[in-house]
Amino acid sequence: MDSADDLLRLPTDLECQTDRHYNYSDGQVSKYLEQINRFHYDNISRIRLEIGDHNNQILRLSKGANAQIRLRPIQASKSHLVRELQVLESGWAKIVPIIRSQSLQLLVLPRELREKIYSYLYTKSETICLEYPDIDVRRSMLPRDPYLYLNASISDPTIAAEAARVLYDSNTFEVFNCDEVNDFLATDHYGSRVLPRDILRRIHMSVSIWGLKPSVSSHIDYEEQFRKYVRRYGGYGYGYAYARTNPAVDAAIELRRLSPLIKILRSNNMAVKFMLERDSPRPHKVDISKWFEEPSIEDLEAVQRDGKLRIPEYRMGLEIPGQPEPTPAQYRVFLDEHYRVFRRLETEEKTELLVKAKKNIDAIFKALECNE
Repeated sequence: MDSADDLLRLPTDLECQTDRHYNYSDGQVSKYLEQINRFHYDNISRIRLEIGDHNNQILRLSKGANAQIRLRPIQASKSHLVRELQVLESGWAKIVPIIRSQSLQLLVLPRELREKIYSYLYTKSETICLEYPDIDVRRSMLPRDPYLYLNASISDPTIAAEAARVLYDSNTFEVFNCDEVNDFLATDHYGSRVLPRDILRRIHMSVSIWGLKPSVSSHIDYEEQFRKYVRRYGGYGYGYAYARTNPAVDAAIELRRLSPLIKILRSNNMAVKFMLERDSPRPHKVDISKWFEEPSIEDLEAVQRDGKLRIPEYRMGLEIPGQPEPTPAQYRVFLDEHYRVFRRLETEEKTELLVKAKKNIDAIFKALECNE
């Protein structure tokens, strides 16, 4: 386990670490994982950005008296980063040709066999949880690649694209911050020149609904109530203010806001599982994926009999004293109506943009005719 090839082949998945072929001690595994993270190829771009930030600070602090004293710690930190960057660039300049030549050897194998190799490396038994976007490295939201076959700058571009397709097609991805879904689908996370939206087939999404009973039900009420709590409790009460008012936003608009996204993903043949996490009376998750389906005739009849959801009174996922909890049929009808309004407004917006573009083109043609 002392060679560079063995280091790159070391699995980081927990199920591989417990496999009989990878029976290493915990201390040995931790040591090699630390080396992988420290000398990873993606650190090159990150260190370059850090050096650029240091240059900006040096330029800003170099004015005025005693500039050398103020610059001393920043210059020392920059020198350390420069040395670290030189080590990484010189090391990877030797490693990249080896990995690229080794990856080219896979093209000799049949496509089916290559896909089995990619599946063994990148298919996980558990869901892959999305991380916060790494703004320094391609805004990636996925864990680092320990095998380095996914980056087209390191391995052969054909191999990188094939491996990325297997990764996105064979795994299930879990999203906790649903606002990041669009960015996740449109981001090349590994530099493989493949986007998840073209390949991905399964995704899990979830939102958390707190057990606290909300006292407000709209954006305006929420903002006013939030300011009152902050003024009353000061900086120390910020978390308390958030806890008291935020459930109203989750309860009132979260599912309605996410409904168009889920329906569009499903229209693109993507399997979407949506979980509602509740902590009252005890923490548990509820699968509400069927709430986003198109309402059936039975649903429409039930809503006509029992009535629709009333915006000022309902709370998504929370029981209200004195009121029956809304049925799945009411949710399906309500979310479907909202989606129809969303598509109508989207169509009107696109039509308006096309009309403006046509007017601009006509104006350009008229100006050209006048010049002639």
